[in-house]
Amino acid sequence: MDSILQYNQYRKEQISYADSQFPPLFLNDHLLCISLILNTDGVAAFKSSGSALWPVWIAVGNLPPKLRFKYSNLILAALWSSTVKPNWDEYLVSVVQQLSILKSTSLPCGSFSLVARTYCLVADMPAKASILNMKQFNGYFGCNLCESKGEHLENRHIYPFGEIKMRTIQSYKECLSVPGNLGVKGKSILDPLNMNIPLSAPIDYMHQVLLGVVRTVCHIHIKSFNNCERNLIDQLISSLSFPHDFNRVTRRTSTVKHWKAVEFKIWLLYVAPVILKSVLNADYYYYFLLLSFSIRILCSESISTSDLSNVI
Repeated sequence: MDSILQYNQYRKEQISYADSQFPPLFLNDHLLCISLILNTDGVAAFKSSGSALWPVWIAVGNLPPKLRFKYSNLILAALWSSTVKPNWDEYLVSVVQQLSILKSTSLPCGSFSLVARTYCLVADMPAKASILNMKQFNGYFGCNLCESKGEHLENRHIYPFGEIKMRTIQSYKECLSVPGNLGVKGKSILDPLNMNIPLSAPIDYMHQVLLGVVRTVCHIHIKSFNNCERNLIDQLISSLSFPHDFNRVTRRTSTVKHWKAVEFKIWLLYVAPVILKSVLNADYYYYFLLLSFSIRILCSESISTSDLSNVI
């Protein structure tokens, strides 16, 4: 509780974009609102079989980010083990029922009373679409945050540059009256939690940034280099000394197909901005720095007005 109260004071003094979805901690003098974050992702149970685990974790949004996702502070709400992906409407029924009770029931805690409300869902795009009961990312109107239809091109679904109309809570509710309208198939299993769907399901940083945009750009860059340039990059990577708290470091460019998300993070934020300057085209290097700097800001615990002015 001390960490929650201290972080609440910190939030009052800082601009924190990542926490803007969360309500104030104190609803009144004696009632505290604990903000919950739902997280789920699949992981292979064994290398030799097709079985996978799909845990549902609950994180407390009122904790500082460094404490928020420590295993000791996470709640395992449910666990699915199978060779097939979960049927989310069946899998999440009991979780939603329990969270609904916490939302409407206050619990005594010393001189305060607590209520716990779920405000956010973090999942990869296929799982997020299934849970929200919306079209998948590779179909028309497959984005849960905008109303862009997109188009099919060369066996893939793309979203061309242009003016984009963002979804709102009201426009989502209007789509519910006509199943399939703008990619909304119907009500979500999370609807009883009043989570401000679909805006409560933000972009998944790991899959859509690190294993999405960053991996694609990294492959394009490395493929464009000649052997001498790739050897130079490998030599520079080998000469780097990483802090002791980096559990995994970037490997040679020849192994890029096997890089993990954390390796792309280290490449984007720490390695590439330094070593690409001597080998990458100046224009491409500039735009890569914009990406790196923007993601660095979004990964920060707080965002200052000067940070925003530098990007804008």
